[in-house]
Amino acid sequence: MKKSLFVMGSVEISLGVFVLCITSILKELMPVIGYAAYQGAAAGSYNPGNYALSFGLPNFLAIALIVAGVVQILFSFRKEKEQ
Repeated sequence: MKKSLFVMGSVEISLGVFVLCITSILKELMPVIGYAAYQGAAAGSYNPGNYALSFGLPNFLAIALIVAGVVQILFSFRKEKEQ
């Protein structure tokens, strides 16, 4: 039981960090891709704000996963010390 809590906590932390990294990359990359598409189409006017993405919910869920993982790992260490 102790090892499973530790493993699950580690997986949750890793998944949370992965989601944060992906959202950060997409947030920086989308305006660049939008500019390239604008250059290719040569129509209209380019505004970086049109390509800005909001990642409020995914970032919140990623942080919640990280916190839950840390709590599970701390709980598994606490259980280990009691025994």
